Amino acid sequence: MAVDVAIVGGSYAGLSAALQLARARRSVVIIDAGLRRNRFAEPPMVS
Repeated sequence: MAVDVAIVGGSYAGLSAALQLARARRSVVIIDAGLRRNRFAEPPMVS
């Protein structure tokens, strides 16, 4: 499978770049670890 562009990171910037490239008729693959960026943050306290 041949692709024109490989994007590492599926966060906002990576997805935005992939969208623009797809609109320009380029084949794109996104490589992401699938981990949330805020995974170490404490959950909010709900009372």
